[in-house]
Amino acid sequence: MIDPDTIEDADECDGESLHAYGYDREKGEWRWQWVPIEALLEAGRGDLLPWGQG
Repeated sequence: MIDPDTIEDADECDGESLHAYGYDREKGEWRWQWVPIEALLEAGRGDLLPWGQG
Protein backbone atom coordinates (compact mmCIF):
# COMPACT_ATOMS: atom_id res chain seq x y z
CA MET A 1 0.00 0.00 0.00
CA ILE A 2 1.19 3.51 -0.63
CA ASP A 3 2.44 5.42 2.40
CA PRO A 4 -0.23 7.94 3.48
CA ASP A 5 2.51 10.44 4.36
CA THR A 6 3.68 10.50 0.73
CA ILE A 7 0.30 11.12 -0.93
CA GLU A 8 0.59 14.02 -3.37
CA ASP A 9 -2.71 13.81 -5.23
CA ALA A 10 -6.13 12.18 -5.03
CA ASP A 11 -8.92 12.09 -7.56
CA GLU A 12 -11.80 9.91 -6.32
CA CYS A 13 -13.41 8.80 -3.10
CA ASP A 14 -16.03 6.05 -3.02
CA GLY A 15 -16.92 6.46 0.65
CA GLU A 16 -14.67 3.58 1.75
CA SER A 17 -11.38 4.33 -0.04
CA LEU A 18 -9.56 7.23 -1.64
CA HIS A 19 -7.85 6.83 -5.02
CA ALA A 20 -4.52 8.48 -4.34
CA TYR A 21 -1.04 8.94 -5.78
CA GLY A 22 1.86 8.27 -3.45
CA TYR A 23 4.97 6.22 -2.83
CA ASP A 24 4.68 2.48 -2.28
CA ARG A 25 7.68 1.57 -0.14
CA GLU A 26 7.20 -2.18 -0.69
CA LYS A 27 7.34 -1.87 -4.47
CA GLY A 28 9.77 1.08 -4.47
CA GLU A 29 7.70 3.17 -6.86
CA TRP A 30 5.24 6.04 -7.10
CA ARG A 31 1.77 4.89 -8.14
CA TRP A 32 -1.99 5.30 -7.95
CA GLN A 33 -3.82 3.05 -5.52
CA TRP A 34 -7.06 2.84 -3.55
CA VAL A 35 -6.27 3.58 0.11
CA PRO A 36 -8.82 2.72 2.83
CA ILE A 37 -10.23 5.78 4.59
CA GLU A 38 -9.52 4.10 7.93
CA ALA A 39 -5.80 3.94 7.07
CA LEU A 40 -5.79 7.63 6.15
CA LEU A 41 -7.47 8.62 9.41
CA GLU A 42 -5.08 6.46 11.47
CA ALA A 43 -2.15 8.19 9.73
CA GLY A 44 -3.59 11.64 10.46
CA ARG A 45 -4.37 12.34 6.78
CA GLY A 46 -8.07 13.18 7.14
CA ASP A 47 -7.21 16.40 5.31
CA LEU A 48 -7.22 14.38 2.07
CA LEU A 49 -10.86 13.36 2.42
CA PRO A 50 -13.59 15.32 0.63
CA TRP A 51 -15.30 16.06 3.95
CA GLY A 52 -12.00 17.26 5.45
CA GLN A 53 -11.58 15.38 8.71
CA GLY A 54 -8.14 16.38 9.77
